[in-house]
Amino acid sequence: LEYALRALHAARRLKGLALGVLCYADEGRDCEESAPTIVKAVTEAREVLVLRPGNADDAVVTGRRGQRRYRAFFQGKSRKLGQADPQTEVMPRALAALEDVSRLSSRKDRLAVATVDIRAEAYPRLLPHRVVATLQVSFPNKRAADMLEKAIAERLVQGQAELAMLSDRPAMPARTPNQALVKRLREVAEAWGIPVNTEASLWPSVAGLVPPQVPVVCGLGPVAQGLHTGREAVSRISLVQRSLLLAQFLLAQSAGSDS
Repeated sequence: LEYALRALHAARRLKGLALGVLCYADEGRDCEESAPTIVKAVTEAREVLVLRPGNADDAVVTGRRGQRRYRAFFQGKSRKLGQADPQTEVMPRALAALEDVSRLSSRKDRLAVATVDIRAEAYPRLLPHRVVATLQVSFPNKRAADMLEKAIAERLVQGQAELAMLSDRPAMPARTPNQALVKRLREVAEAWGIPVNTEASLWPSVAGLVPPQVPVVCGLGPVAQGLHTGREAVSRISLVQRSLLLAQFLLAQSAGSDS
């Protein structure tokens, strides 16, 4: 982005371009603090480019699944090992309920549910009296997410647990307005011999906050692999290609209308 803006400035085409740049630093916390600001900005935009890393095979992203995180609380009694009690211990009860919840995953409906963290609380030399689990779900749209949340809550009630939402990352559906934006990007890419493919992604992003009427393309940043691991890497050639693509696309906008 910095090099693209420098290029526009050098060409004396930046001043007349109606361009807004929004930086946020809480992606790792599911954009808890930045989401309201992002929503306000993208609602007023004519079109949105999200500079998240591009996917393998030189792909930009035209659709993303949404993601929600929940916390489930299982409460039990403090008891000694081997102590007789008609009530099932909290740990076996929690594990059985979480396994039941995982069965809600459906490849056909593009739904996925998983327990990503679980911890037990216990007093010294006593069995656990409380279990806290973190659930993560993936979904194609809000309607599916709400139905899945209801089904999870019903199963956890049977396991005598409470459910609380931690974060909600909306899905980015593949929309018709996005295709026109992709077409213009591809036209610029073809003129400069830059490979650009499209695909959908399981990962959420701030692109899900863009309203339906606003065209958006995500993954326009340099192509990367191994994200969120110790083997993250960026394709060097894509650093040049994506910088050039962004600069030429914005240059074309400055030559046209006030988009």
